[in-house]
Parts: sequence; structure tokens; C-alpha cells
Amino acid sequence: MSSIDALVVADGRARGAVTDALEEPATAGSFVVSTADTAGRALEILETASYDCVVCSREGVDAVDGFLEGVEERTRSVPVVIVAESFDEPTLEMAFGAGATDCLRLSDLEPGDRLAHRLERAVTASGTRRRVRALERSQRALEHAADAVVVTDREGTIEYVNPAFEELTGYSAAEAIGRTPRILKSGEQGRAYYERMWNAILEGEMWEEEIVNARRDGTLYHAHQLVAPIVDSEAGGSSDDGEIEGFVAIQRDVTDRRRVEDQLERSADTLSALHESMSDATRSTREKLERLLEIGTEHLEFPVGYVTEIDEEAGTQEIVAATGDPSLEEGQVDPLEETFCRRTIERDEPIVVDDTETDETWAGDPATNRFGYRCYIGARIVVGGTVTGTVCFAGPESRDELVLEAQRSTVQALARWIGHELDRRRYERRLERYEEIVDNVPVGVFRITAESGRFREVNPAVVEMFDADSTATICERELGELCRDPGRWEAIVEDLAAQGRVENAIVELETLAGDAFFGSVTAIQRVDDEDDLYVDGIVQDVTEREQAKAELAATTERLRFLFDRSPDAVVVHDREGNVLETNRTLRESLGYDRETLESMTVEEFEVGIDPDDLESLWTDAPLDSVLKLDGKHRRADGSTFPVEVWVSKIEYEGTAQFIALARDVTERRQRERELERRKAFVENVTDAITVLDGEIVEYASPGTQRVLGCEVDDLVGASLFEHVHPEDVSQVESTLEGILDEPDATDTVEYRFRCRNCESDWRWVESNVRNCREDDAVAGILVTTRDVTERKDRERELDRARTQLRQVIDLVPEMIYAKRRSGEYVLANQTVSELYGQPRDQVEGKTDEELLPSPAEAAQFRADDRRVIDSGERIHVEEEFTDVEGVTHVLETTKIPFEIAGTTEKAVLGYSRNVTDVKRQRDTLELLNQVVRHDVRNDMQVARGRAEMLEGHVDESAEPHLEEAVSAIDEAIELTKTARELTETLLEGTDETDAVPLAPVLESSVDSLRSKYPEASISLEAVPDVVVAADGMLESVFDNVLVNAVEHNDSAEPEVEVSVSTTGSFGDDEGGSDRESGSTVTVTIADNGPGIPDSRKEAIFGKEEKGLASPGTGIGLYLVDTIVSQYDGTVSVHDNEPAGSVFQIELRQVTPSAE
Repeated sequence: MSSIDALVVADGRARGAVTDALEEPATAGSFVVSTADTAGRALEILETASYDCVVCSREGVDAVDGFLEGVEERTRSVPVVIVAESFDEPTLEMAFGAGATDCLRLSDLEPGDRLAHRLERAVTASGTRRRVRALERSQRALEHAADAVVVTDREGTIEYVNPAFEELTGYSAAEAIGRTPRILKSGEQGRAYYERMWNAILEGEMWEEEIVNARRDGTLYHAHQLVAPIVDSEAGGSSDDGEIEGFVAIQRDVTDRRRVEDQLERSADTLSALHESMSDATRSTREKLERLLEIGTEHLEFPVGYVTEIDEEAGTQEIVAATGDPSLEEGQVDPLEETFCRRTIERDEPIVVDDTETDETWAGDPATNRFGYRCYIGARIVVGGTVTGTVCFAGPESRDELVLEAQRSTVQALARWIGHELDRRRYERRLERYEEIVDNVPVGVFRITAESGRFREVNPAVVEMFDADSTATICERELGELCRDPGRWEAIVEDLAAQGRVENAIVELETLAGDAFFGSVTAIQRVDDEDDLYVDGIVQDVTEREQAKAELAATTERLRFLFDRSPDAVVVHDREGNVLETNRTLRESLGYDRETLESMTVEEFEVGIDPDDLESLWTDAPLDSVLKLDGKHRRADGSTFPVEVWVSKIEYEGTAQFIALARDVTERRQRERELERRKAFVENVTDAITVLDGEIVEYASPGTQRVLGCEVDDLVGASLFEHVHPEDVSQVESTLEGILDEPDATDTVEYRFRCRNCESDWRWVESNVRNCREDDAVAGILVTTRDVTERKDRERELDRARTQLRQVIDLVPEMIYAKRRSGEYVLANQTVSELYGQPRDQVEGKTDEELLPSPAEAAQFRADDRRVIDSGERIHVEEEFTDVEGVTHVLETTKIPFEIAGTTEKAVLGYSRNVTDVKRQRDTLELLNQVVRHDVRNDMQVARGRAEMLEGHVDESAEPHLEEAVSAIDEAIELTKTARELTETLLEGTDETDAVPLAPVLESSVDSLRSKYPEASISLEAVPDVVVAADGMLESVFDNVLVNAVEHNDSAEPEVEVSVSTTGSFGDDEGGSDRESGSTVTVTIADNGPGIPDSRKEAIFGKEEKGLASPGTGIGLYLVDTIVSQYDGTVSVHDNEPAGSVFQIELRQVTPSAE
């Protein structure tokens, strides 16, 4: 007997006793011993190794029955011997009941061969039992075997066939026994095949190969055949040396398998072709589908193939691609209920129909009637876990079921392949979107090494965040070295190592330029394919948020303050509307104190919203919602005002509360109405308003048509320069470019405009442009344009008029000029240029200090100029001026304050008349006046005195002569007085007047006339309390006219009537600031004298000849006319009714002086 493999399951003393007993010299070589410490380890060994017996220590096994069951499951009745120090009856019953072969005490192991003999008997008995059972099983197996079994003698005569042989070949046992297997010969195998087989089996070898045999009916079948020799082992002592008595042949029908294998081979070719096609990156998904159907129909031997897209919600099937059936067109849509696919999409596995005519499930099915297919195989296409369509193959003829079953896996693979392709394409698109998102997300995304923290990959946001010039630059740095607090970074690294991730860790970082910022880091630690650690993370710039946190505490404090001091009214109330808390603004706006208001409900002061609506709002409002309402608050005094209310529902201490913020919108409503008014203004303003984006017109107001004659649609969307005159384009471009760099910059440009779609003439426009690109309401260049064609025409006319005026000014023989306060000449006419001895353009822009040889004269001129500018009042001065040739001139100058046109700059306008010759005449006249006043008048006074002395000393005949002499002397004296006044008037030569009350002067003159001519009737109406423009000579005016009315009156009773009236106008109101608007005072002196002929009415005032030789009635009226003219007044004479003359003296009425 060969050696026995024994497995010993024991430890300690039991193991030593068992191994010693099996390895002692008496049994040496009979046993090969293996050991196991525990029962569990023994069962693991038996899973993979075979043993002839098992020796188990009772103490080494916790549950003997469980261990024996485990051995039985693994070894098929291997004998098990249990050893122990001792056994009681229950233990023995349990052990044998569980299947133990024998039980031995450790003390029974002596002598050592006892255990060996027990084991050898057990193994032998076990083997015998197994062989008997094997023979019985073999007999039964042969009868019930699915494979055909044939037993022949050494010469090949059939001795036995089993029922499977009869079924396979069609020969009964009686027909086969006694004949040779040649009855099955098909002719597919040649002579050589059989010679090789017989040579092998006669040599004692087994012959195994597939063969093609013929059944009794002549049909062929494929069989897997095993032929083995039957050896008489007892005769030869061993099976290797025994004599061959016969042969046993086992045949398995593999016809179906071979057919399936052929189909599988074809399927493999199909999948290979599909793999090649689907791996072609140059093909589109559509092209791959079309190629898939071509390959599928060719290799699967189905004439029709198609791919569908299923819309279960719509209940339709759409053909995506098809081949082999012209009735199937791409894009064709069929009701899902009439298709094979309706059932295909319901199953995980492909659906196979070998013959719709014999398959009760499909007999009369709408799909069969619709498409006319008898065979069909289809599988659903799943993309992303969702059924999206099907791939199907069909034909008009039935198919072998086995063939279809073989093709099932191929179609399933096709469906999965299509699903994979569509899923891959979707994944690629999703991946592209993710990559695009990562590249464009404003959050930094990075990957760093776990050990050093060195950047491995970053997105553009990281490059920008750290102010790096490239990805390569930032990838040369470590994240830790960019942390300003190394300890903080070490803590983050420790958290990563301990927890595998960190979330929203705030750390102070710095850019490569050293600028600090706060970052929020979220990272997770990962392991790559090579078991190396790395970290993926995101970093977000939260500098502003951290700064906001720093301000949060202060903000919280401020919030409480702001709640009470908020410009908006705030109320907190509960779900029933009971007021819980209010701020000062609400209390002040409603006129309640805190205690009163917080004892009220909202409905008591909110009267603009229906109470039922308020209750519904408080009931239905979601938590943390904010609702905007328009309401109306009622004050304590009953008045109301509109409010805009924001209501927020919150939960505070488990209770729903509401915070309502109300804003008085009275002013805003007014502003809205104003805004509407302004909008209407913009829409109806006469100017055209446009907005430019670059040169493109983005908006044009309706005024465009009125101002420019251009429809809005013709402007909007087009370039402004399409409407600008070519010669003005560069100017407009320069204006627009000039304001682009500065927000709110403005400029004005004039140019010629004509709508591109119009035939009208070019018109001049003026555009005010403003840079409003940063104003969200405009977001462009705001252009306001008005038609200035008429203004341009006026300006051209004005330029012509200005040129003509200049020519006129230059023709004036007197000096006309204008000077700034700095003394620079703004204007100088030709006369100034000639006196200064320099061209006009060299005078203008210079000062008197630069032009005059006399510094003193220049200083005096400058002082007078500034006096006029500072006081704002005109002056009349006499100046001396030395010209470039040294000749001194006397100038009579009027200087008037004015503003330089187009500015607010103060200046002085001067008019200087060269009165050098007149001055000489004045000096002569003054000398004559002195002679008249002193010499002549004094002599007349002496003569009158002498004449008075003669009174009473002449006879009566001489008295008339004396009286006439005295009268002549008085007239001479009066004449000298008038001459003096006339001379003084002429010498003054000024238009300056004072504010003189009229009544005192006129009443004094009338009183003087009454005393001088008591015989005359002189009446004076009430004089109004008025003030006129005059001076001290006004009384001489009245005296001369009144005396003239009496002295030249030839009536027996002279009558003079004096009256005063006021009127609302007096010539053109250009007199000055002291004149009341257009008011005049007229003094009327009427007499009953002889009157004055019309031919003499002008001559009496000497208007035709300016001098003493005037052919008037005397120098008195000439004096009156001269003085009144200097007052800017008039004097005239008219006829009185029924006789006499009426003198009217018209004077300017002025405001009384403040002094």
C-alpha cells in the first residue's frame, strides 16, 4: 500500500503524541504528516489540498460536530479519528453521531503502531465503500447519461450502447449490438483519421477529437468523441501493464454548439469590425451608426437593420439610421405601440423573435402587420442610465432559434457600444464644458503635491490671483511659501493629513509681487495610480469678505443705532398685527409716542391695504420672504401719506414675526411725476437728443425729426458720419475723441448735417456732447443737437455788420477804445492808432504804460479806468495827452463801464474828443465872461446908482428919460446875468445832472415873477412831488420863459398860467440807472400875448444858428434850449387858444437821491 497523507489538527501535547506515533520506526514511510494548529486553519487547508485521513484533538476543536461537518463538505467521507485525554458517553455519542470514524485516548497511542493500524483500516474501508458506491453510480450514470456511450471488444464489435446513443444516432440497441461503429461513418473523415485513432487506442492511449457522424436517417451531426481502452488490470497487476480487452467511446452531440460557435465566430468578426469602425476618430457619430448597421446586417445575416430614438412621453419611435428596407427613412416617426421596439425597451436583455407566425406572443401584433417582419432581434440603447432608443435587425423570413440566441450577445454588445459611444460623446461634451468652466470660473482651482505643496496644475484664475505672468511661473512656487503665516499653513496641512480634507480655511496669502490678500481654501487629499499623495483644491479671494467680518461687530452695533435712527420707518409685529417694536422715525412720522404706538395694531395706522389682505399676507407669506407693497399710513392727527413697504417674515425664538420697513414716498411720487414731465420734455424738446456708442447712433429722441428733418429709424443703428458733411467729419471726430478719456467731459461742435435719405440742403447744427459712458442710465456719448442754420446766417450777417461797424468806428475822427481792467486795449480805432503812432494791431493787446511816453499820463488814465470799472458808473473827464511827437492834446473823455461780450469780464469803454482848439475858445469865452460879469456889470451898477441919485434932481420933463435910462440899465444888468449863465452853461459842456425836486424851484420862479410884475395875473396849479434830472440852472430856465411870457405880452392885462403834468414815456428809455422807467414831467407855461408865428417857432430858440447872433427874441430862450438839452429834455412852443403861446418844458423824472 502506498503512503497515507494524514492531516493532524492539534497543538501542544496532543500534536506531539500523534506525530510521534505516526513517525516512529514501525510506521516510518507509511504516513506523510501535515499539521494545523486550529480547526479553522485545518478547514482552510482542506479547501485546496486532499488528505487520506484527518486526526483531530478533542481539546483543539471547540465544536467537534461543526468541524466534522466542515470536513465532510470538503473531503467527501475522508475518515476522521478524534483523540483526547478521555471520553465520556455523551462526547462519544456526539462524535460518532457527527460522522467520526474512530475515537482514541492519548494513552491508547502506545504502542505507536496502534494509531497507524486504526488509520490504515479506516482508509481501506473508506476506499472500498467509495468504489462500490462509484460502480453503482457509474451504472446509473451510463443509463441516464446525456452523452452516448458505446462499449466494444478489442476488434470493435459493439457490446453495449446506452439510451442516449439510441436517441442520438437513431439506432436501437438491438440494431447496434454486434455491429461495428462503422455504421455511423459519414465520409467526412478519411482513412488516415481512423488509422491514427486505432494506432493510438491500441497503444493504450485515449483518443479525443470532434467527429462528424451520420445518423440512421443519413443526417449528419457533430460529436465530441472520447475513446479509451478497457484494460484488464488484474491480469497485468496494473492498469499501465494490463491487457486491452476492449474500448469505451463517449460521444456528445455538439452540433448545436458548433453552429453557435460558427455564429460566435461570425459575431467576433462583427465586433472586431465594429471596434475598428467605432475607434475611428475621424468618423462622426452619425457615420459610425451607419457603418454599424452595414456591418451588423452583413455579419448577422439579417437583411434589415435600423437604429431608433424613443420618446416614451410622446409615445413615438423615430428612425435615426436604417439600411436594407426602403420603407424605413431617416427621420420617420411611427407610433410606438405599432413597433417591435415597444417591447424591446421594456427588457434588459435583447428581445428575440425567430418566427412571428408561430410565436403566439407576436401573432397578429400591430408591429408584424406594420413592418411585415417574421424574424427580429433588438436591444435597447441606454445612455446615462436612461433608455434613449434601440438597435434592431429583422427580416421577412423566420430564423433558427439557436442562431438567434447566438446573435443575442452580439446585438447586446452593439446596443451597449452605441450607448457607450453616445455616453462617451456626452461625457466628452460635459468634460469640455467642465474644462471651460474651470478655465473661466473666477475661483482659483489648483492641484499641489501633498509633501511640498508645490503647484502642479492651476487654472487661469490662480495665475491672475497671484499676479503671475504665466502658469509655468506659478507652478515653480509652493502654496505654503505664499502664506504670510507659516503656522496657519502648517495647521491646514495637519488637518489635511488627519482628516483628508479642509473646508473654507481662511489664510492670508500674498501675490508674487508681495501684495497681501485673504483666501478661502477648500482642499481634499487624494492618491494617484502610483499611490502618491496629492491635493486638489480651490482658493477664492475673500479679502472683501474678511474685511466685512472685521466690520461686522461694529456694524451690528451700528445696526441697532440705525434701526432707531433709520430714515425709514421700521415696525416689528406678530402674526396678528400687534406692534412689538418701533423706531423713532415711525413714531415721529405718525405722531405717536412709543408706549401708545406699541400698544396698537398695524391696521390702526396702515389704511392703504385692506385688513383682510394684510391677514392673508401674514398667514401665507413664506419664511424669510420679502414682499414689497404700496400702502398709506395715517398719522395721529388723521392725515395720511403714501408709503412703500417691504415686509419680511422671520422666525424669532420659535415664533413668526414680521419686520416692516416703510418709506414715505410723497417726494418720490412727486419726483416720478417730475420724471414723467421730464420724459415728456425729452420727447417734445425742440433739440434733438441722441446717444452714441462710438460713432453708431444707439438712441434718437422724437425731436430728431423736428430739428434735423430726419426720421428716428434713419439714424438709429447707423453711423453719425453718414449724415455729416465730408468737410466737417474730421472736426466732429476730433470733438468725440477729445472727451472719451474723461468721464463727464463736454465739448461743443458746429457742423453741417443732412439726413442720408433726404434730398434737402445741408443745414448747420450745433451739438453739445458729454461723455456719459459710465452713467448706467445713458452708457454712451450724450449729444444734444439744435439747428443753428438761422444763427449761422445771423452770425454771418453780424460778422458783416461788425466789419462795417469797424469801418465806421475807424472813420470816426474821435478816439474810440475799450480796455480791460489790466489796462490792455481790447479795441482801438484808427484815430487812436494815428495819435499813438502805431498800427492798430500793435495797440490792441498793449497797455498805456507800454504805448505812452509819459508815465504820469499813463498812470492817470489807468486810475480813471479802474474808477469806472470799480464803481460801475460813467465819468466825464478832461485829460491831457502827449503824442509821440511831443505835442500835448486836450481830450474831453467819457468813460463808461461795460462787460466784454461773451464773458463776465469788466472793462471800460472810452470816447475821447480832441478839444484842444475848443479849450482855447473856452478860455477866450471865460475871459469874456469875466469882463461881462465884472467890468460891464460893475459899470452898469455904477450907472444905475448914479441914475438913482439923479431922481429928484431933474425937472419933470426929464424924468421920463431918466426912467427909460434906469430901465435900460436894468435890462443891461439882466442881460449880463443871462450872458453869464449862458457862458457858464457853454463852458460846463457836460451832460451830468442831479436829482432836483421840481416844486421848490418852480414855486420860487413864480414868486419872483409875481413880485417883479405885480400887474400881471400869474396862476400856478398844485405842483406834484416829483424829482427831475437837472442842476442849479433849472431856475434860470423857468425865469427866462416866465419873464418872456410877461415882457412880450401886449395885452392890457397879461395872464400867465403855469401847470405840471407827468406822463408814462419819454423818448427811448436809455438814460441810465437813475431814471424811472419811461416817466417824464412836463411844465406848461401859457400866456395870452400876441403869439408866435409858425415860421418863427423854431428860430426863437436859435436852433438854426448856435450863438449869440441867433435871430430869436433874445439869448434867454437860446439859454433855455441849451440847458434843457443838457438835461436830456426838450422845450417847445405851441399856439394858445384863443391867443397867445404855450411853452412846454419836458424833463426826465428820476428817483430821489438816497442822500
